[in-house]
Amino acid sequence: MRRARLRVSRKAYCRKGTLRKEYTRDHTVIPETKVKGSCVKKSTFYIKDVGAPGRGKKLFKVKRGLLKKHGYSTHLPEEQRHEALRKADRDYGSVRLWKMLNAQVVYRKRLPDGVLSTFRQDRDWVMKNLINPAEARTMTRPAVKKWKGMSHHARQVAMPGGKI
Repeated sequence: MRRARLRVSRKAYCRKGTLRKEYTRDHTVIPETKVKGSCVKKSTFYIKDVGAPGRGKKLFKVKRGLLKKHGYSTHLPEEQRHEALRKADRDYGSVRLWKMLNAQVVYRKRLPDGVLSTFRQDRDWVMKNLINPAEARTMTRPAVKKWKGMSHHARQVAMPGGKI
């Protein structure tokens, strides 16, 4: 897939002359100097489209229809949505289900608060009702940081049934 290119047009502008302060570089003192003013011509150039400013590339891709096949829809009443989430929990597991709903919240964070609030409520409901406390602790950043800080041998011992 080819990325779109954006056309950027810059206006002409003029800079004023300034007095640059004295500074040190590589143990050499460079005295203060006068910088002349200059004018920059208008220009047009192309840049690669990288999405909204500061967003970067997508970290993951959401598979379509995984929740819909269990009967989940944001237009359903709360009880029917929760029943569909219980069905999806049997297939995917509660942590993966929470991550699916969280991905929808992240992808819709710039939209008005309609469907977004439904996904957010369901994500929080999954955390409260379907994820047991031991799984919730493994999802937190300190647990991940601790796991990454362990040696390979310590990780093997820490795994369930992981006696060597």
